[in-house]
Amino acid sequence: MRVRLANGVHGPVIDLLTKFEDSVIEKKGGHVPVSPDFRNYKQKVLDYLLQNSDDSTIEKIKTLQPITTFELKHLEQILNGLGTEEDFTKYAKGMTPAAFIRQLVGLDNKTINEKLAEWEHAYRFNSIQQEFIREIVSFVRQNGDIVPMDLISRDPFRTTYNPDNFNEKTGALLSIVKMFHDVIAPEAA
Repeated sequence: MRVRLANGVHGPVIDLLTKFEDSVIEKKGGHVPVSPDFRNYKQKVLDYLLQNSDDSTIEKIKTLQPITTFELKHLEQILNGLGTEEDFTKYAKGMTPAAFIRQLVGLDNKTINEKLAEWEHAYRFNSIQQEFIREIVSFVRQNGDIVPMDLISRDPFRTTYNPDNFNEKTGALLSIVKMFHDVIAPEAA
């Protein structure tokens, strides 16, 4: 192969002659080594989720449908196959496998809009209550899960939650929080 290289912008042109020869070496009784995978665990999980977006369990997580114990075990097997337990612990930061997956895949917008309309119709939330429910949805999208204790112990709720804003509708608020949690926690349902 002949390559012409310029030495600087206006410098002389240098001819470089190279000759590469490859030969095939027969290898018996082994496998060809695979190049190492330099993706981190989270990227491996994201790639898997993207390639398997039609997986029924993943779809259920996105659309707020309850998953079964069997489906939860299936998620655990997938996550274990993509890395070590230490990898999961590092990237999930205390989340359950289903919450970790939900944090990565998000929530289906159509489903959320339908749920918001359903709750508005059923509970007749005022504008302050509706905004608080939207904060819950944002929290779940960002953190993968929510439990009632989060309403008094975690931001943004710790500073914005006022029980007086819900009065007789506190039960409705808690049932919404419980629904977000229970659909990904079959042992809680």
